[in-house]
Amino acid sequence: MNRFLARFAERDRLIAAVMALWIAAYAVTVAALLLAPRMRHVIAPEVIPQLLKRVTTLWIPVLGCFTGYWFAQKAGAKLPTLTSARVLAALLLTVCFLTMTVGLILWDVYAVDYGMLAKAVEDRPTGRSLNEYIDDSVELMLLLSFIGTTPVVWLTGQAAKPASRAKKVAGTEKKEVP
Repeated sequence: MNRFLARFAERDRLIAAVMALWIAAYAVTVAALLLAPRMRHVIAPEVIPQLLKRVTTLWIPVLGCFTGYWFAQKAGAKLPTLTSARVLAALLLTVCFLTMTVGLILWDVYAVDYGMLAKAVEDRPTGRSLNEYIDDSVELMLLLSFIGTTPVVWLTGQAAKPASRAKKVAGTEKKEVP
């Protein structure tokens, strides 16, 4: 185990590994959603763009942290010390959070029997829609995102800022009150 953790003793290597996990999980999720109408004929292709927008909200803050680290790093910025325990915790939290996120989305898309749910009396659907399942999964993962994204914030020293926090309007800056 120590040999494995020693590979990530350099901050940039650990950040690259965690970033690769996030990008890979996002790629699997996008691919799963894009393939859903072909593999599950009860899922209409028209709903996929909306679902992609919805699940992307889970990845934008983290990818923003990585962007901030790689492209806006301040010279001499003090970053936390890496220890084996912190490396292990960062990797485990990331893998657990991403596995749960991708697993929930894959379950919503491929395991729920929407054909059975769509059977209706008088043309009324009897179950929940794919959109509702995805919304619930995204809401759950957003609740857990503080735990799942902590390693990224810790590693990069960046905190994701929502785009709505500061807007320039006619040459003046308008800020929301936190």
